[in-house]
Order: sequence, then C-alpha cells, then structure tokens
Amino acid sequence: MTKKEMITAIQLQEAQAFLRLKEIEAEYGAHDPLTKTARTSFNAVYQLMETLGIRSDFNLPESQRATDLIMFKIKYGKAPAQ
Repeated sequence: MTKKEMITAIQLQEAQAFLRLKEIEAEYGAHDPLTKTARTSFNAVYQLMETLGIRSDFNLPESQRATDLIMFKIKYGKAPAQ
C-alpha cells in the first residue's frame, strides 16, 4: 500500500465514522449511549488524522451525506425521517 492509498483509506474511515455518528445522533439523540460510542469511534480516527496531518476529504459520498444530515437539522430543527 502506497502512502497515498493509506491516506485515502484513513480519510474514508473518518468519513464513514462521521456519517455513522450523524446517523445515530439523528436517530437516538446527542446524549444516547450509542451516540457517545459512535462519537468516541469518530474521535479516534479524527485524532489520528490530526496527528498525521491528514485533512478530511469532504468530496467523499459519506462526507456529503453527513453534511446533508447536518444541514437538514439546521434548516428544520430536527433530523430527517429515516
């Protein structure tokens, strides 16, 4: 695996973890134990990226879906129906 492939794999893991966090948060709320577990998982990947100087890839479909969930909540004050 090349360095570029490793970075891409880490970025994908981060995007997937963030999307999972936002989906669980939308379903169960910000303070639910499942949300806290998902947040911990996301933070682990995010901290690794910070340490390695890797930037998030906001063009990944997972990143875009998470952004859509955030924007929907901002616009309507609630998560979209699943």
